[in-house]
Amino acid sequence: MFPKVAKFQSTIVLAGTGAAAVQAVRGEASPQQRGLWLAGAALLLANLPWTLVKLMPVNKVIVDAGAQGKAAPKEQLEAWGPLHNVRTALGTASALVMGYAVWKL
Repeated sequence: MFPKVAKFQSTIVLAGTGAAAVQAVRGEASPQQRGLWLAGAALLLANLPWTLVKLMPVNKVIVDAGAQGKAAPKEQLEAWGPLHNVRTALGTASALVMGYAVWKL
């Protein structure tokens, strides 16, 4: 993850996960809604370990190459796209699940 956005992205993920978890445990939620909110929270939270374990090593190589005034290795640039697509899919799935939970309120 690039240094300037790392803190912002982790804050967004943790805030969204926390908000969904709070919504899940509220007294007014049905069991189905609780499940949807918790599923959305889990999908969103899954972005953090994925980013730290899979994406960060690739990002580090790319950022380090740029800092040295070199082009990033082609294989790292090619690996980055599919890895980032997983994050996009997790975020999209989370938004859809939570959107459905809101619709079911």
